[in-house]
Amino acid sequence: MINEKIRTLRLAKHLTQKDMSKALNISQNAYSALEMGRSKMDHERLKKIAVILEIDLYDILNENQPESKTKRTEESNEFSNYLKEVIIEKDKQLEKLIQQNQLLIKQRNNKNKK
Repeated sequence: MINEKIRTLRLAKHLTQKDMSKALNISQNAYSALEMGRSKMDHERLKKIAVILEIDLYDILNENQPESKTKRTEESNEFSNYLKEVIIEKDKQLEKLIQQNQLLIKQRNNKNKK
């Protein structure tokens, strides 16, 4: 259920119900009722909770385990760094090929002059 996911995510972020209620500008009792499923959450409140917990609203609503934005950002950064390394290596290889090609052209030109 959504309220259970929100509780799990809140605890993973080391946030208290009091922290959440302050961020949502509601009483702690009102937040507790939301998290316990005794009160319904509207779309706007869910969006605010998603922002506070740094998670996409879709991930809260999805039945699969949500993935934090922080984790996705870290994975994205790792992949970007990997791609940069690959590009740098390919650039080095390309530069070497260009130099070899230029040397061959020079040698051919010198041979044709003779």
